[in-house]
Amino acid sequence: MTKNRQLEDFNARLRDFENRLEALGGVDAINERIESIAAKLYSTKEVLTLEEASLFLGLSKSQLYKLTASAAIPHYKPGGKYIYFDYADLIEWVRQNPVKSKRQHELDAVRYVTAKPIKKR
Repeated sequence: MTKNRQLEDFNARLRDFENRLEALGGVDAINERIESIAAKLYSTKEVLTLEEASLFLGLSKSQLYKLTASAAIPHYKPGGKYIYFDYADLIEWVRQNPVKSKRQHELDAVRYVTAKPIKKR
């Protein structure tokens, strides 16, 4: 293969690569996606650091510190310094106070009415 042909092949492959990269949103978009994926890898862990728990819950670190200080959220402090969170405990904590949808309230009302016998006067 001649050098000219090699250069043409290289240029064609480079254009193809650039087109594929652009289709994915460019280098910045790919970097953001990689960072987002890396940040979400905490869901595969059982024990989370304060920063990972903050990302998982969508809370600021200072808000999370306040919740731990008031013992409003389950956490662990081995050695008394660093704060850790159990992933399952956080899921349970998030699900503590569910809010029913309008549809769920309607279904509850129907169940209540159909379960009660009609009183005759």
